[in-house]
Amino acid sequence: MQFLNSAGISASQDCTIQEATEKLKEVAQRNSQTWNDIQWTSGGQINLGKCYYYSFRHKVNYKTNKTQCLNAPLSSPITISPKDMNSPITLANVDSSEGRHTLGAIIALDSDGRHQLHVSLLKAKELRGKLVNAGLSQMAQWLAVTMVVEPAITYPMVTCTFPLKIFIQLTPY
Repeated sequence: MQFLNSAGISASQDCTIQEATEKLKEVAQRNSQTWNDIQWTSGGQINLGKCYYYSFRHKVNYKTNKTQCLNAPLSSPITISPKDMNSPITLANVDSSEGRHTLGAIIALDSDGRHQLHVSLLKAKELRGKLVNAGLSQMAQWLAVTMVVEPAITYPMVTCTFPLKIFIQLTPY
């Protein structure tokens, strides 16, 4: 996982957004290939099916003090050339509003937690149904809720932000 910003890129103030984006893309391309080569050299392998990148820029509305993620298209995609393959693999360019499963949570760059909320609600309903029908003792139910249900629901939710109106729209089950 890598995060790039313009701090490591030397560009003149005359540099356009597209030129800055392309410089960042060159760094991301080089870093991705280097990481793949390091993994290969040490006997490992990157699961390229799980690799993706976001190409975006922030737009700030200073009147409302809100930030918006805007896609910043690249002239060409980021690729990785595995040592054991003849052709490069193109990494998926993900929209900034699309949530991806990362470190136990589904997170979108624009902090939209609706993807994770949807998954967590489905998981909560499924686990609730299993608990109701499991015929467990009260102690076993408490252990199941404490050790399985609660972490599965609360852990990913703390990584997301939601507008209040989304919570108001939720219907209890």
